[in-house]
Amino acid sequence: MGIGFLKASPVYADVQLVSPTDSIVETSNRSITFKWKKIDDTREYTYMLEIGPSIFGEAGMWNALIGVGSIKQTEYTYTIPDEWGDEISWWIKYSVDDEEPKKTYSSTISSFKILSTYSQEIVVQTPAVVKPVVKNIPVATVKLEEEIPESINWAVDTQSPVLGVSDTTVCKFKYLLNKKTSSVVECNIHSPSMVDLYMYKDNGQWRVYAKGGFTYRLLGQIDIYQCKRSWNPLSWFKCDEEYLRTEYLDIYPGIAVTVSNSDGDIQIQEYSNQGKMFDLTSQRFTDTKGLKLHFSYNILETKYNLKHSYGYDFDITSVKEFGKNTKPFSFPFAKIVGVTQWHGNTAFQRPHTGIDFGSTKEEVLAVLDGQVVANGWDSFNGECMSGGNYIVIKQSNGMYTAYFHLQESYVKYGQKISKGMVIGVSGNTGSWNCQALKYHLHFETRLNRSQSSHVNPVEYVETDWSKVLTLNAKTIPERLSGDNPHPSY
Repeated sequence: MGIGFLKASPVYADVQLVSPTDSIVETSNRSITFKWKKIDDTREYTYMLEIGPSIFGEAGMWNALIGVGSIKQTEYTYTIPDEWGDEISWWIKYSVDDEEPKKTYSSTISSFKILSTYSQEIVVQTPAVVKPVVKNIPVATVKLEEEIPESINWAVDTQSPVLGVSDTTVCKFKYLLNKKTSSVVECNIHSPSMVDLYMYKDNGQWRVYAKGGFTYRLLGQIDIYQCKRSWNPLSWFKCDEEYLRTEYLDIYPGIAVTVSNSDGDIQIQEYSNQGKMFDLTSQRFTDTKGLKLHFSYNILETKYNLKHSYGYDFDITSVKEFGKNTKPFSFPFAKIVGVTQWHGNTAFQRPHTGIDFGSTKEEVLAVLDGQVVANGWDSFNGECMSGGNYIVIKQSNGMYTAYFHLQESYVKYGQKISKGMVIGVSGNTGSWNCQALKYHLHFETRLNRSQSSHVNPVEYVETDWSKVLTLNAKTIPERLSGDNPHPSY
């Protein structure tokens, strides 16, 4: 028999990040002042500023926990260590002072790039595929690890070996030294490739899930000119541009992803970057008119007074509701295993939040790619009402799956999971009213991390459910109850 681990619904959007919100932050000493505000003035909060190297690196690996259980103010100044690099992410964790038992909530995540205001040597690594000719490139400005090609085929696909970097896009700029102005000659940044983009129902309201790939590095070429004035009045003293030199830039643009409808922007509940992939889940909303996802690149190079933005919109109103005619998950075992209790209002539990598979020491498989967001021993409801060893995985489609009563777990928090991977062994851990439950796997599918968002796994797991029998149904007919796809057996 499974266990209902019912928890209070999480509180969303009570804390809003205020600063820095720009994709690029200029600083001379890497000192940043972080500011936030609470939206609900009726309650008092205790805050924790969590900050670390950007989620462009290892997702979820935060290197500093500032003010644990003590910060009452809504801003904090912190000097970013050099070893963290220039890509930084931050968020606020908080608790409500008068709430018992204490729970921890989280704001949205914000990321930015540090731009040092003191001059730095620009390091460029480009291949010598074309016969190299270097023209007037000051060594103090550009450090060449390989020779730079004379010209670049601007129409070439970004996967071409001509560029030598498989996931870069080339941008070409022009800089007038006298006027200290820059312009874009050509910068065709590829549109993000969307792997998943859909909306789904959560407690009567909508959410948006998006996952895709993007260009996170740009190879920049900037041609520098000076303006030579003609002193002939007949030419209106026009500027004759004289070419001086070409310099090359390694550009990591600021990247922003937003969701909006006819009412304005919709806050993001969860967001993460891993390399050149991103995924996000929006907060709940009701109005689906004008629903779209906006993806923008922001280039800022202060040395050349260069600012350039490029954006893409994706219409979400035309995508279908997730969960209809699609089953994203595979079966959690390598063979067909029978059921001892189905999902839903059963004769034993109302509701039963998952499906109990009658498996004894069977290898348990991951049902889709994802990442472990929780594992260990369940003690939320005390020793006598425990799910035993458990794993919770955030799946690549934005949903969550949970596995309880495991005899062994082979994964750890933060670990990336691939579909079909053995993550544990079904067991008999945990208890119900201080009594052992016998060997089985309690398996859940959830729309979000909260258990209250549980949905019937039959609707999401791709298998021939007609072959998944209800075990010992003749002697225990109550096992046929619930959301049984075949109520007679």
